[in-house]
Amino acid sequence: MHVVTKGTLLLGGIGIIVGILMVFAGGSSISEIDDDWFEKEGLLVKSGSSYGHQSEDTTMYLFVKRGEVRCDEFELNVTHEDGSDSVASYKHDLCTMEGDRPMGWEDDPIGYYHMGTINDLEEGRVYQIDSEQDVTLIEAHVIEGLVEDILGGVLGVGGGFSCLCCSFVILLIGVIMMFFMDDEKPATTFEVDSEGRVILGGEQEVGGSSQQSHDEAPPDGGVGAWYEGKSE
Repeated sequence: MHVVTKGTLLLGGIGIIVGILMVFAGGSSISEIDDDWFEKEGLLVKSGSSYGHQSEDTTMYLFVKRGEVRCDEFELNVTHEDGSDSVASYKHDLCTMEGDRPMGWEDDPIGYYHMGTINDLEEGRVYQIDSEQDVTLIEAHVIEGLVEDILGGVLGVGGGFSCLCCSFVILLIGVIMMFFMDDEKPATTFEVDSEGRVILGGEQEVGGSSQQSHDEAPPDGGVGAWYEGKSE
């Protein structure tokens, strides 16, 4: 088999193995996300109640149950419970054209809408959450880690399938080359003996000053012997 064919087949085979591993790793990353992550990580804050911020995150993502309020009608105010000035504030997400749902609601947890974020929270401070609806708060690092896992899984699966497709093409090219490319021939070797004769691949050829054809007189027979041999 030609060395180029061997290399092509080897490259295609390695690519297929790498692609399978990438798909498996990406799928595992997505499957590790628990279906009940929202219930585990979410902190329910009742309407008009206080909230003690005990996280190092300065941002909390805010969710509201679907069907309780329209996106364009939802309002929320954040203040210090002791009445002192607070830098914390609520930032509302953009709503759809209809106004009933927030933009990107398709990716929200089942049964909830991500309405916005509460920013500039201070660890250890107690805040008053004023809203007509109960809200669920989740720390920023939890959401960011979840997004990274999902994106990493999607990229892993997508990259794995791309690698598989390319590797299959390379492998197919290698198979075609295997049938149509001639086998690699060994390099021709030669030696020159002490009389100047060239030996190619184990066969002896006469060269240089010692080269002769069958029509030339042998070196030890003389001219007469040569003519007698020709007349017979």
